[in-house]
Amino acid sequence: MLFAALYSCQAISILQNQKITLATDKVSFDPSQKLLYIPAQINQKTTQLAFDTGAMFSGIFSAESICPNELKYAKRFGSVFGADHKKQAQKLVVLPVSSPLFNSENKVFAAVNMQQSVCKNPENRLQGVYGMDLFFHQEKALSLSFSTSCMQLLTNADAVKKANEEGYMMLSSTCKRNTLLVSAKIENKPFWFKLDSGFEGTMAVPYSSKNNFQNRVKTSYDGSAFQTAMSRTYGHEVFYSKMPFVLGEFTNQQQCVESSSIKYPLLGIRFMRGFDWIFDFKNKKIYAKRNGLQIPETYTNLFPYQTEASDKLRISLKAVHAKSFRLGDEILAVNGQKVTAENRCEMQRLLNSTLDWGQLELVVSGSN
Repeated sequence: MLFAALYSCQAISILQNQKITLATDKVSFDPSQKLLYIPAQINQKTTQLAFDTGAMFSGIFSAESICPNELKYAKRFGSVFGADHKKQAQKLVVLPVSSPLFNSENKVFAAVNMQQSVCKNPENRLQGVYGMDLFFHQEKALSLSFSTSCMQLLTNADAVKKANEEGYMMLSSTCKRNTLLVSAKIENKPFWFKLDSGFEGTMAVPYSSKNNFQNRVKTSYDGSAFQTAMSRTYGHEVFYSKMPFVLGEFTNQQQCVESSSIKYPLLGIRFMRGFDWIFDFKNKKIYAKRNGLQIPETYTNLFPYQTEASDKLRISLKAVHAKSFRLGDEILAVNGQKVTAENRCEMQRLLNSTLDWGQLELVVSGSN
């Protein structure tokens, strides 16, 4: 979910000089993981970066460990924007990469300072993303099959043949500015959705009074609900279950978030898993075929409160109807046990898995 605005002439020169060679090997991914991870050798180190169809540009989130020397000589460039449209100054690093899908001696990455949860083990933290800069303006199409858990690059002729012979539908879509867009409807209202495998949800649209959704199966929240490339978002979020949705010939009811913290409509990884995809970048066409994997219809874990552990353990998300605590309140103690740096992640897990906080003995300090 990255967007790079480049201003440095040196940065533009580095980008123009990078050479990416696409391969035709299949690469398998683990369907049990939340995101799509591609194994690769980056700077002669084995690592896995997430394949993010919503990222216009590839990024490294752990440059200090992957490429500390190259980071010292990185070129400054403009800004990187997350889904919440916040920006930060960034740098470019040039690294050799070898993977089953592509190879490059001088692949350019944005060195992004991503804020990740302190409760994630270091080995589980996202190392970075491969963005759509890998495939746009190339001659090959990409097959992304969730039914077989594999990705493969195809010639354009083979992509068209596969789509025709295997019953794919060609969507009303476009591919521009390293972005995959499909036309679909919510409650018969048209939207252009970005296909975003880096968004862990099902479907999200920007909050607007013009939407005027009639679905009453919803819960409204304030606070931080999403993680972007740089930080957690903050805004008003409305979670809908069984939202009527139409994509080409496909119709269903599915989860949807109406969010004031995103700028563009998104179809995330939980939606994308329900289809197999072919992206024909050269001809700007997108094909999809429904598979047997489930697309979530309802939300089942909409608790009144959620907490986030950073330097302190605070309430980060609050249902509008919940009145017992305030957004930003710090949790000082749980059931007589003081919250410390050593146990705050354990306390976070307990609180975030407890529907009724009235069952707990809490000591809370106001956000002020």
